[in-house]
Amino acid sequence: MEEYDGIPVHEVPIEEVDWLHRGDYIRCRSARKGRKEFDVEPAWAIEAVLDPGRLVVLDPASKSGRGLKVVGWSAGAGRVLTVLLISKTEPTDGHWWGVNAWAANSGDARRYRWRK
Repeated sequence: MEEYDGIPVHEVPIEEVDWLHRGDYIRCRSARKGRKEFDVEPAWAIEAVLDPGRLVVLDPASKSGRGLKVVGWSAGAGRVLTVLLISKTEPTDGHWWGVNAWAANSGDARRYRWRK
């Protein structure tokens, strides 16, 4: 079982996500990656992160090893989103920085739906 600071990763508190530094970044995904990419509003990413049925895992691509990958449903976006987070404090107190967000790929969406 994956753990974050000794807590099972699916039980790590996530109460607030701050997009101050990366909100514009996720809003402009298509400008960086191409028109087929989905631009994500920070409010949609927060909906996905706070989804009671969310899937939470350690982010395998995290350079610090302290990132979380959250896959959840956003009603505003009308789809499943993948969101990357980094804790604002160590140990985490439930307050996170939003790092990145995108429309979930088929694998993440399937894993999310399988859990429901």
